[in-house]
This record gives sequence, C-alpha cells and structure tokens, in this order.
Amino acid sequence: MRSIFLALALVFLASAAALADPPANPLAGDQETFDRAAAEYDAGRYENAYGMFLYLADHNDVAAMRNVALMKRKGLGCERDPEGARNYFKQAAEGGLATAAADLADMLLNGEGGPADPKGALHWLKLAAAARHPRAEYQLALMYETGNLVPKDIQTAESLYEDAAGAGMKEAYTRLTALKAGGLQSSGSAAPVSAPTVTPAPATSVSALNSAHATAVPQTTPGAAGGFVLQIGSYQSEADAMESWRIYKIAHAAAAEFEANVQRADLPGKGTWYRLRIGPFATLVDANALCTKLKASGGDCFPARQ
Repeated sequence: MRSIFLALALVFLASAAALADPPANPLAGDQETFDRAAAEYDAGRYENAYGMFLYLADHNDVAAMRNVALMKRKGLGCERDPEGARNYFKQAAEGGLATAAADLADMLLNGEGGPADPKGALHWLKLAAAARHPRAEYQLALMYETGNLVPKDIQTAESLYEDAAGAGMKEAYTRLTALKAGGLQSSGSAAPVSAPTVTPAPATSVSALNSAHATAVPQTTPGAAGGFVLQIGSYQSEADAMESWRIYKIAHAAAAEFEANVQRADLPGKGTWYRLRIGPFATLVDANALCTKLKASGGDCFPARQ
C-alpha cells in the first residue's frame, strides 16, 4: 500500500480512537428488522421503511442511521429534511461508516442542509479516503491537485486518483490520464493504469447501499477450512494492523464474525509490512461474496490465497 494510504489510515485511526466506545446496541444483529425495512423500501413503501429504519437508528444502528439520512435528504417516506440528513450522516460517520462520512462531506461541500463547510468536509473526506472510499478519494485528489484547502501535491493526487480508478471510478481515471499526459506526474514510478471497467450503478436502494447488516451470507462458516482469505489492509506495524481491525469490525458487522490474522511480509525496496486478513473461505466465490458486501459500505478488501 502506498504511503499516502498509510498516512490517511493513521489519521483515521487517531480520529476513531478519540471517539468514545460506541454504546451497547440492544438491536445489534437485528437482521430481520433491517431486511424487512429494506424490502419495504425496495417495494416503494417508503413510510413503512422509514419508520423501521428510524427505530433502528435511534437504537444506535449505524447502517440504519445512514438510511434515515438518505431518506431525509430526498424526502422519501418523510418530509425532506437536509439538515436532519446531515445530522444522521454525522452520527453514522462517527460510528465508523465510511460511506456516511463521504455523504456528509458531499453535503458540507455543497452547502446542503446548512452553510457550506469545506474545512469540515475535508475532515470527513480524509476519514472516508482512509477506508478507500472511491468517491472520497476522488474529491480529496481534486483538492490536492488544485491546492484547494490542502497544499498542492500532485503525487498524492495521483495516488488517490489511481486507487479510485482501480475501484472503477471513471472520473478518477480521466483525471489520472490527464495528469500523466500533462507531464505532471511527480512519482515517476507509477505503472500505466488500464481503463476501469465501470458497471452502471443500480437504482438507489438502501438494501444495496448498506451492508453493515448482511443481506447475503457467504456459503461458509467462520473458521471453516479453505484456501482463500480477504485482505483488508497492509500496515507498517502489527499494532496498527490490529487497531485497524478493531475499528473495521465495528463499522462492518459482516466481517466481525470471521477471524483475523496478521501476516508479516518483507517486500523488496518497500520494507516490512503487516497484512491484515480475515477468513478462511472454502472457495473464491465465498470470499468475493463477503467482499462485495463490505465494499458496499465503504470497506476495503480483496481476495487472496492463504
């Protein structure tokens, strides 16, 4: 992992550590209620969905908090309330949900639901980018490219664009290509980037946008023998890796039931790194199923062999 993502991750860890431990959630794991709410939403019964999500949100469910914010922002099943949407996005972001941090930053940048607050947006963009949320990476890269709110740094912008492009963000690929074509690349060592394959986004669905509650269980059980794992980060110390895991499993409940392990890797020219992995999974299909859910809520992961 490039140094920029280590730096952003450390910012994320420091900020998260400063938050009080989240209160006990009496509805933690209330998969049935969350799924019913998501089904009501997908069926267009927004008032029913909103009521259930609001109940879950008021009992400290961060995924439901974000759904309430999304519905308040658009006026689905409730009166349109951008200010209230901001508040719920903030609660979910403080609970560790990277997608909510990216949403909140977007509202703060655009002055939606209150006065524009670019400096406040920068804080949340850095947290979301630390979790490698593609849209947050792209918006933060624009700031580094132009020197808006942060010192101009083409190398950092390039790294962020490259990662967002690798996740399939077409706009990031376009900007990255322009930087390289314009001779602004400062690292001098980045490999050429292939155009991402972009899958059109489906119609907005709270069940698709949130996976803090699992909506599809991988066809394996925690601890089952298998040849695959998911790598969710790489760090310069074992302590950083384990602290990241502590925060990650709070933000992504679907990952918490799996065992994590840290593997040391000595990389030529890059030093010693510690890979944080979860699993094992019986098949690559199983690993990819969980990774898809984790990415939907802003989590970073990719499958690897044990």
